[in-house]
Amino acid sequence: MNKQLKYIILSLILALPVLLVYLPHFMAGGGDSGKIPTGFLMYDAPYYMANARELTDDGGFHLMYSNPFSHDYQSERIYFQPHTLLLGIILNVTGMDPGLLLFLFGLLCSVLFFRVIIELLQHLHFLEKNRDYLILLLFCWGGGIFSMTGLSYNIIQGESLSTAFSNASLFEPSGGWWFLNLGRNLVLPTEAFYHLVFFFCILMALKKNFIVMLTAALLMSGSHPFTGIELLLILTGWVFMEIVIPGAKYKPLLWTLPALLFILAAHCWYYLVYLNNNPEHHMLFTQWKLPWTLSGISISLAYGLVFLFVGYHLIRMNFFSAFRDQPPVRLFVIWFATAFLLSNHDLFMNPLQPLHFTRGYIWSSLFLLGIPVIRQLFDLLLKQSGSSIMRKTALILILFIFLSDNLFWLSNTALQSARNPDLFMTRAEAALYTELNKAEYKGRLCVSTDIQAGYRITVYTPLRSWYSHAFNTPDHERCLNQISTMAVSGIVPEEMLTQNPLLIFPANNIPPKINSDFKTRWSNGTYCILGY
Repeated sequence: MNKQLKYIILSLILALPVLLVYLPHFMAGGGDSGKIPTGFLMYDAPYYMANARELTDDGGFHLMYSNPFSHDYQSERIYFQPHTLLLGIILNVTGMDPGLLLFLFGLLCSVLFFRVIIELLQHLHFLEKNRDYLILLLFCWGGGIFSMTGLSYNIIQGESLSTAFSNASLFEPSGGWWFLNLGRNLVLPTEAFYHLVFFFCILMALKKNFIVMLTAALLMSGSHPFTGIELLLILTGWVFMEIVIPGAKYKPLLWTLPALLFILAAHCWYYLVYLNNNPEHHMLFTQWKLPWTLSGISISLAYGLVFLFVGYHLIRMNFFSAFRDQPPVRLFVIWFATAFLLSNHDLFMNPLQPLHFTRGYIWSSLFLLGIPVIRQLFDLLLKQSGSSIMRKTALILILFIFLSDNLFWLSNTALQSARNPDLFMTRAEAALYTELNKAEYKGRLCVSTDIQAGYRITVYTPLRSWYSHAFNTPDHERCLNQISTMAVSGIVPEEMLTQNPLLIFPANNIPPKINSDFKTRWSNGTYCILGY
């Protein structure tokens, strides 16, 4: 078989877990179920498609978008992301369902990501024997010992086996949705794109293709503030080290460091200065300063397993010689140190969502540093001579422990993707969005007491909501309190009235004292739209 075809097929196989998580979700809808799959498996997923459609919501086409979760239609267009632009173009041209489009985009990025990983391991000579395909599997879908710990804890607490399995991610931050190991990041389509660009950039750096590396770094900078600065700091630190180490054989071109510093400065200027000069964005930036941090227990359970191999490498395999002689080792050390410090920056400054810097980057750098030890271990367990039953049992146990976090998490996520009602919309809800897409409502502001519908309005219609995304609605706490008060009292705040609002209530729960100027514009027995 042609080698390239072989690696494409292998990439498709490695991407199967992503497909298998989404498949139950899409299969659960339709028919007599009355459920329509959204394709969005977590809270932030609709956010990305709201951004994408905002590029064309006013009937024109723009390279930059304004915050679609602002209730001000005149909010300034200050945001740009390459993948958002691509998704916006495809969405506008095809009219495809937003959730389906985001899923397909993520699945394609996942396949390409695994192809890059295969190329990276080949370049490092880590994919040369049959046992190395086990290393590839562990790198792509390995993890820590969260699930083993959570399972043991639940059983000790007397929980049933089914409950113990479903709660295996008990100790993971946000139930595993911060993606502390590598592979599960691909379940969130935009993370699949970020990881594709990140690892492609690392590959180009190791291949000394510095023009492509800088292009990819620039693409990453424009795509995400957290991953962008993480990658730029890693590359800048590594290139600097390669330049200053006496006798280093791996010398980047002299202009590479100034180019990286320029991109890094532009990145900081755009995200910290330019955007914050906008009062609305500055309000959001303040809302984002959240202490989402890694605990010591999380660090131990997430990275302790891979750190064992790195530790052995440090003690027994002349790691310091490897650091002195091998540029990739120096890169992985700087990668780990940068990712770890950023993920724990709450230790030396006010936290700005430190968990955003995890995303498998700490784990993958440690794994790459530990591969020589893992290869030795597999060589020992797979050798042909002598008794093999114990060695094979040990190999299976090691594979299971390594893969257990994702085996449990992916299984539970797949089950939840078919069962969680919040991931679907009803036909009545879909009818609401169809109605709101009519030209007669153009430019109206939606004030929905159904908070989930208020969020989804920004995805399925060109309209905006008074309150939508929890952290991207400016002054979100005040807006939410106003809606909660209005749902009970029927009193519409004056600042809402000035924006010609459409009030959206459950049809059976309209406040009796609602302003008499509001008349029923539409109702389907589940939702009711009131307006002037």
